[in-house]
Amino acid sequence: GLLGGVMKPTAGMLDLAAKTSDGFVNAANDTSSEFAGRVRPPRTTPLDGTLRVFDARAATGFDVLRRVNAGAYRRELFVAYSQLQGMEAVLVTDKRLVVMEVCTLEVRFKVKMSDISSARTQGSGVMVTMKSASSQGIKFYTEALGVSSPKPDRHLSCGDLDTAEWLVSSIMACCQAAAAE
Repeated sequence: GLLGGVMKPTAGMLDLAAKTSDGFVNAANDTSSEFAGRVRPPRTTPLDGTLRVFDARAATGFDVLRRVNAGAYRRELFVAYSQLQGMEAVLVTDKRLVVMEVCTLEVRFKVKMSDISSARTQGSGVMVTMKSASSQGIKFYTEALGVSSPKPDRHLSCGDLDTAEWLVSSIMACCQAAAAE
């Protein structure tokens, strides 16, 4: 009766302390690799410095910007990123458009914004038209396998019209800014 009223709470407190210390020991000794890295890419910080809601596409694109081509474009301003149909993705910076393989980040195609004549939706994709080489003296970048290709057009298969329209507006805004420089 009376003795149980004192012993039960005391035993409960001792049991709580023992279980808590066991938890600390188990956490310190845990060598499993449940957490192998980041859960998501780091949040992007806009130029105005305001903290915005996490945007997975922008965060992934900013991370790709820092890693693609051994960080060659990290000084450029990130504008847009989208995964294309198949195994490719497109990265748009203030200076260039880069198409790369998603897994390896191997650059398949790149062109300066000042070398793009226009971008428009075509079906659920984007058709990027380059300025003519003769009028601009453009040196076209090499495509996969290092083969030079003076193609005047490049089709990007987006998969849906909303993404295609968003990419067109991003590309054209950068082209206009490049032309103004």
